[in-house]
Amino acid sequence: MMVGCTPEGVAPKDSQSGDPSLAGAAGDPHPALDTTCQISDTLWLAREDNGSLTVDKCYGFGGVPVTCGPDQPRWGGLVMTEGYMNNINYVDCNFWMAPGWYCDFNNWQFGVGGFTFDQNGIPVVTNDWSNLVVNPVQNKWQLRLMVENLPMPSFDLALRVNAVRLNLFGAVTPGSSTVLWGKNANWNVTGHPAASTSPWLMHFSPARCLTPSTPVVPSCASVWTLPGLNSCATISANTAGLTGSSFSYSWSTGATTQSISVCPTTTTTYRVTISSVGGAPQRINEITVQAASAACANGNNPNSKVWVCHVPPGNPANVQEICINASALPAHVARFRAPGSNPHQGHDSGCEIGRCGVNLCL
Repeated sequence: MMVGCTPEGVAPKDSQSGDPSLAGAAGDPHPALDTTCQISDTLWLAREDNGSLTVDKCYGFGGVPVTCGPDQPRWGGLVMTEGYMNNINYVDCNFWMAPGWYCDFNNWQFGVGGFTFDQNGIPVVTNDWSNLVVNPVQNKWQLRLMVENLPMPSFDLALRVNAVRLNLFGAVTPGSSTVLWGKNANWNVTGHPAASTSPWLMHFSPARCLTPSTPVVPSCASVWTLPGLNSCATISANTAGLTGSSFSYSWSTGATTQSISVCPTTTTTYRVTISSVGGAPQRINEITVQAASAACANGNNPNSKVWVCHVPPGNPANVQEICINASALPAHVARFRAPGSNPHQGHDSGCEIGRCGVNLCL
């Protein structure tokens, strides 16, 4: 305690100008989120043994229990704020306790169903619950969690807090340890976003209001119309270099497989968004499929031969347009070879069907 006869001019000073500086430091444990998507309703704390939402354990001088007076504050609460920092989606869980009360331990569980309850309807804490030993004890604290690590697309939250009271000397008041649970005032309100199956659970659905820019990777393929040739192409989502072992696919055609067959009659661009399962998009493939005629007029049967943009093996600078029989395509372009055929029956120097000047893939 400090006592002064005149006011003290105490304020944080900027090292350069000497003016007060109140901006949050970048090195703070939890600087404010850059973008806020949503703020939940308050999950108020209530006593496990009697359900009281307000402080009903009071102490006098020397830590002697006394009867609580009127207008006692609430035990405390939790507000969840979802947003982004540096394009990463987080949920900040901000906790606080009544004046004089502190948290020394808390448990929580984010889950989709799977909660069990005791005979009083209180969730049963199991080994898969997360926990935090708060040392030193805190009156206010925060947990920052990455949304991609939480159950998708939404989850229920259960929260247990152990509260203790401190005296003026910072010691725990004997007998003050109190178990509190988060109680959802809207648990049975139909249509409320926090509605759940129990007053001790709060439902939360991340809004993902800011979609980080997803890299677009262009590529090309060709469909050449000519009697006797396949006028369709198989195009695939390219996952090379992406993190994760399983992905989901969303094509502009509505397909959800990694590869699709397309048969355009004009040049068409197809888009596929590749996402980690239950997570955010990681890449967009933009595949332009060129549709054109490869026929080269030759004699009385103009459809008997096709144009090929020929890249001589060992001499890629000497590109040539050649007009060949369709049966000779396998010698120049590997995808026209029959399955199981000799892979060395032709050259693979980069030749493509079609004229050199109009082939998007060259």
